[in-house]
Amino acid sequence: MRSTDSSSIAGLDAADHALLAAAELDPAAWYPYPQYLRLIDASFERSCASDWAQLHELCARGVVGICEQGYAPLLDRGALGPALTAVSLLWRASYDFGYAIADTDPCGTTISVTDCPDIGALAGNINAGWCLGLTRRIGAVVERIELRRRPWAGEGDEQVIRLHWAERAVPALDLC
Repeated sequence: MRSTDSSSIAGLDAADHALLAAAELDPAAWYPYPQYLRLIDASFERSCASDWAQLHELCARGVVGICEQGYAPLLDRGALGPALTAVSLLWRASYDFGYAIADTDPCGTTISVTDCPDIGALAGNINAGWCLGLTRRIGAVVERIELRRRPWAGEGDEQVIRLHWAERAVPALDLC
């Protein structure tokens, strides 16, 4: 990462500013959780103007890279059955907690992420954008995203994301 002037970014402490100024921020590295939250919040405010829909789109575009890393056969256009299996595999390849379980019907896809009582609103919406990208990858046109259960709002230990498909958006999907 290149060095950046972070003086205009609100919510960061001296250690955060030093990390950014030294260009030592590694997106793949582990950071103390409070610092991670400050950095991710600042990035969200700066890149998406705190707009959830923009974040969903940004994350959906990011799924393209994940799909090219060996999961493309599971995410072929129109192959919904393998794609639902891929959701679970991709989750466990990326996270060491919970499980992602996907289910579908003619009107959309519901993805449940289990065992995530401490997930925040930002991470939950990143998950929603990730699911949006996977669903688009198989050819579905998503009309809207609904967050049916939000642990950050005290709604249990499971996040439930519903992707509503546009009418006639997925006529050729193989549901088997």
